[in-house]
Amino acid sequence: IKNYNFVVTFETPQVEAKQEGILRIVRSEHIYHLVKKVREFNGDKNYLSDRVFISLDFEHMLTHNLDIDLEIKELPPADGGALCKVINAGQPKPVHPAHAPIYVGSEAQELIYRYIYALRKKGFKDGWIVFERGGGQSPLEWMRSSVYSMRLIVEYLEKETNPDKLPPEFYGVSPESEFSEERQLAVI
Repeated sequence: IKNYNFVVTFETPQVEAKQEGILRIVRSEHIYHLVKKVREFNGDKNYLSDRVFISLDFEHMLTHNLDIDLEIKELPPADGGALCKVINAGQPKPVHPAHAPIYVGSEAQELIYRYIYALRKKGFKDGWIVFERGGGQSPLEWMRSSVYSMRLIVEYLEKETNPDKLPPEFYGVSPESEFSEERQLAVI
């Protein structure tokens, strides 16, 4: 694991219909404690001491009927966010089709921003934000909007912008925005 610089993450598990509430280790706080115990293992060859992290999947959390705001709030403030290495940031909805696009200016974009912002306050600074694309529609349209939306999320996270103070540009409403009325009129 160390030779190849691998990272091991424990993710909120996927749940199938009628399995809600019966899987183990679904809560973020429980995954946190599992990761802490693996990291604290004091064997002679603890290859995982600094290679094991948390992975949060917002869609999976919702399928377990978990309150994402509460899940993030209950992570310890000292290192709860720092131990999170991967965020699967699909549109947070508990029903299919999963992996839906994240449109600029959408509620999904704002929710994802708020969740990651709260994680940053708990130390999430050096991790990966992953967008999983589902099938069924044009990949170009799904990716175009989602990538632009995720770039805006990261841009304003790096500026430490409070979710309640996001400017119109975050929502794609500025003359410079790719989706602005001015740009659309110029295209027409």
